[in-house]
Amino acid sequence: MVLQMNPTAEILSEVKEPDATGRNIDAVFSLFCEGELPHDAFSVTKSIAQEQDFRIEKELYLLKHDGQKTPVFVNVSPILGTDKSPVGAVIILYDRTRER
Repeated sequence: MVLQMNPTAEILSEVKEPDATGRNIDAVFSLFCEGELPHDAFSVTKSIAQEQDFRIEKELYLLKHDGQKTPVFVNVSPILGTDKSPVGAVIILYDRTRER
């Protein structure tokens, strides 16, 4: 569930923080690999369950509401509770548009 977004995340997702707050992260950020359908998207929620920092090395795209796609790298750092189980995460999307 989205609790907070910065202004750059709002621009990338085309969703304002008040509209994203309380929604599932996968509903706000639709990520997919080239050649895959958006409904086969990379799931941030499932990835958080790995309980360790990681960077997705696949070439991922963020699908915007108007159908445009933005190439991104994704870093996920889970936030662990006192029992070491994931209670949230910090997700960083790097816009790779200029690299292309």
